[in-house]
Amino acid sequence: MQVLKEGVLPKGRALVPGCGRAYAVVAFAQHGYTATGLDLSETAVEEAQQVLEENRASLQGEATVALGNFFETTGTFDVIYDYTFLCALHPDARAAWAQQHKKLLAPGGTLFTMIYPITEKTGGPPFQMSIELVQSLLEPLGFKASRLEMLPDELCHPGREGKTAIGLWQLSEQ
Repeated sequence: MQVLKEGVLPKGRALVPGCGRAYAVVAFAQHGYTATGLDLSETAVEEAQQVLEENRASLQGEATVALGNFFETTGTFDVIYDYTFLCALHPDARAAWAQQHKKLLAPGGTLFTMIYPITEKTGGPPFQMSIELVQSLLEPLGFKASRLEMLPDELCHPGREGKTAIGLWQLSEQ
């Protein structure tokens, strides 16, 4: 993850909701974070546990994965990473997604969104995303983007070129 290499995210606790096989959890822990992955799928959590074990020697921080519901999660996190989580949620859950991020983000923390898929499509999941959609969810709650741009093609997963944007969001002082 290029943003981790840039060192622009606050250090501390990281949450990866909808973590799947926990590759992002591993990446955060390799950069010294106490990283927690969360998924609703028992199969995903089992596979994530295996990925964590395979990468344990490379971790500079802590990494755990738990079976659980993002919307019932408590605590605070310095970084929350959303990539292919919002697009997997039914559009009716989007407002609750934004509210939960506001509850979970620690003061001075950063919500790191990879906005995907930016494309014309109907139905889902994945549901169509856009920069404007994510702005409309977060800005009314006091989130302000410090970085909001299309991800350069060379940093995208193959096949996702031109369809992925990055957003780094902080809560404004209220």
